[in-house]
Amino acid sequence: MKFLNKKSLTALALTLVMGLTGCGKAPEGVVATVNDENISEEKFVMQYAAQRNQYVLMAGTNDILEEMSHDGNKTIDETIKEYTLKNLEQMEILKQDAAKSNITVDQSVVDKQIEEVQTKLGGEEAFREQLSKIGSSPEFYKSYLEDINLMDNYYKGKVKELEPSEEDIKKYYEEHKNEFFTAKASHILVEDEKTAKEIKKELDKGANFEKLAKEKSIEPAAKESGGNLGEFPNDAMDKDFSTAIANMKAGEISDPVKTQYGYHIIKLDEKKERTFDEIKDSLKEELIKNNFTEYIEKLQNDAKIKEYLDYKKEIEIPEEYKLKELPELDKQKAEEAKKEEGKEETKDSKEEAKDDKKEESKDKKEDKKTEK
Repeated sequence: MKFLNKKSLTALALTLVMGLTGCGKAPEGVVATVNDENISEEKFVMQYAAQRNQYVLMAGTNDILEEMSHDGNKTIDETIKEYTLKNLEQMEILKQDAAKSNITVDQSVVDKQIEEVQTKLGGEEAFREQLSKIGSSPEFYKSYLEDINLMDNYYKGKVKELEPSEEDIKKYYEEHKNEFFTAKASHILVEDEKTAKEIKKELDKGANFEKLAKEKSIEPAAKESGGNLGEFPNDAMDKDFSTAIANMKAGEISDPVKTQYGYHIIKLDEKKERTFDEIKDSLKEELIKNNFTEYIEKLQNDAKIKEYLDYKKEIEIPEEYKLKELPELDKQKAEEAKKEEGKEETKDSKEEAKDDKKEESKDKKEDKKTEK
């Protein structure tokens, strides 16, 4: 169902590093505690089933759950359990902090969102039917919307608390002034460091930069532009690329600079400092994000978390949270199996027919012998 896929459950919590966790004897019906607040097994199973069903639906087969995850230490199913629990722990940390700041959810907003979805689907009955097909329920969907709305309100509320003053922004600008610029530059992009170093040696000996860019750069536009990037602000480029330019002077050619795209040789033609007034607003937004990230990391690091869940243990999923329809690939496999079975039956029938003909021919020969 599309409306559940617009925002995945992983978006309910911020994907930041979790604080230290401890293990111990599990209280009845509890999978974890956060600052002595329990996360119930019932809530975990509801979230886990939703995540699990999404994986199966996206993959098109239940077999995905038994495959190994990227780290090779857990199955996909075990990873889903772990990820679900971490998300619930993160959400609980933020909910506790939201309560301290009197940040709440407006239930009328949530009810309106549910009504809108029901209307699009053709009414409450159709809404329940669609949820049931993907192993979900109205209770889960309401909880899902409440969490999203709470996080939205939480971020807006904390942004106001963490907003930097004009003096703070100015101070940061002065301390990092060389990082804010507009530049005119050219580059040669190659796949490996060895090639980049060889090109740099040629340039040091006086080779023409534009000519080498046209001949050796893997950037598609380089054959026409000679590697010329035109004029650009510092935040328009890859961070490592911009950092290299920040430490260069006009007329310089850099050593190989590694970015996510490969290795660059940069030729800086011109660099101008951006004024405080030019970047004040964008710098303010950046500092707000930095302050918020630091604030959340501190909350998580200070949180006392205990986990009681065994990821390897199979979890029984209630009938209401199970997928009611087999994924397409499972259907396809079943159909292919039936076809193969049909082929085998046809093959067996043909073999039997051949055997019958052989027997019939043998009997006729015997009858002729007897007549003679």
